Formats: sequence, C-alpha cells, structure tokens
Amino acid sequence: MIMEIGKETAESFKNRGRCLIQEEALNDFDEMVDNNSKSWRGVQYLESVLSYCQIMSDESLTLEARLRKAYDQFQDEDHSGRTAMMTLSAIRRFCFNGQRLSDEIEDFKYDINGSLSERRKREEFFRPIKERERKIRDNELEHRIVGSLVTMRNGKLIEHKIYTTNGGMFRVELPYGEGLENSLNALKEISKHVGLCYAMFNNFPLFSFDTEERAFMRKENGMTKADYAEFMEALRYDPENGKEMDFKLANKILKERTWKHLGKK
Repeated sequence: MIMEIGKETAESFKNRGRCLIQEEALNDFDEMVDNNSKSWRGVQYLESVLSYCQIMSDESLTLEARLRKAYDQFQDEDHSGRTAMMTLSAIRRFCFNGQRLSDEIEDFKYDINGSLSERRKREEFFRPIKERERKIRDNELEHRIVGSLVTMRNGKLIEHKIYTTNGGMFRVELPYGEGLENSLNALKEISKHVGLCYAMFNNFPLFSFDTEERAFMRKENGMTKADYAEFMEALRYDPENGKEMDFKLANKILKERTWKHLGKK
C-alpha cells in the first residue's frame, strides 16, 4: 500500500513538472521524483523545488521580482547545510534562470550588510589602505612608548609595552593569542601601577575598568554569553547525532539580539 501511494504521488509530481520545467531536463526531473516521492521528507523537498520553478516561471512578474521572491523564500525556509545544497542544485537544473538565482542565493545578494561579493570587493579595496594606516599607527606608537611592565600568566613572565596617548589613559600591548579573561586580568593588574589604561583586543577596545561580560558583549556586537552560546549551538553540525545547522535560528538571534538591530551604537 505504501508503494502504491508513492507511485501515485510520483505521477502527480511528474505531471506538475511538465508545465514548469524545460523539456531537456524532464528525464532528470522524473528520476529525482522517483528517488524522493516515497517519504514525507522527500515529498517536502519536491514541493519546495516545484515552488521555485513556479515562481521563476511566473511571467506576471519581472525577472528581478521573481528572483527576489524566490530568494526571500529560500531565506525563510529552515534549511540545513545538506538540504540547502540539494535545493540549490535542483534550482540550477530545473528552474528558468536557475543558475542566476542559485548564484544570488549563495552570494546572500540582499543581505543587510551587503552581498558576500560586495563585502569581498570592499575588503580588497581597503586592504592596502588599512595596511598603510597600521604602519602609521605602529610608527607613532614606537615614538610614544614610556616603559613596560611584567605580568605572570600560566607560569610565564610576559612583558607589556606601555604607550602614552592623546587621551587620559595609557595604552597597553597585549600578547597575541591570549584569551579575553587573561587579557582583562592582565590589564587590571597593570592599571594598579599606571592608572586607567586600555588595550586593543581583536580590533575592539578593552578597558581596565571593564567587566568580562561587558567586554564580551562589545566583542560580539551586543550578544551576551548566553546569546552567543545559543548562536553557536544553532550553527553546530553533528550528523552522527542527528544535529543539523539551524540557520533560521542563527539569523533570528543576529537580527534580534545585537546592538545594530536593537538600534544601539
């Protein structure tokens, strides 16, 4: 009885595909239907693929409008890494303008921070500028060094250079690779000798009067440790234990629990 239902379901999908898929791809589509029409998960996958074909065949919309509608649908679907790759592969094979659509989805074309390709171009453009600025800063710091202090970390003596600044705090040089907790503890220890001070930690300022939680939130754009743990768990991939990446939850956390989206600076 299960096989009979699967057969009827397969014929239904194949008939629907005749109106949406180019003739040269129909044999491949039929094979995909036969491989996926006998389980509820497979049926859901086929429904999803046909919905993209329907959108991209809708001539009442402009091509740009179709691309954006399909893009938004993909972002709203609860894909794992595996189902995302399967769906994109089917989009490329069976949808009109499927290659362009899949490219735009993979590029996160309409992301609020700009597409991946746009961000890479910006990074490439600004790389030599940032390098020149770094050299200027390093040269300036070398002329502002006023001394050094030694702290003990994990049984090792670590020397920290101390620089004057244009403000009311000294700047401290932290060793590369130290974690947030150790870096903050070293900064607090140094502040007992020189007063208020700060250091640059992973491109954000770490102050001697910081708490670890406040510094963590500054590092993670407003997420608390609990938020960050939930975010990383959503992205964890462990197929052996049935754990898929939950991009929908990860995006929800980024949208709702960071300073940028809360309107804070």
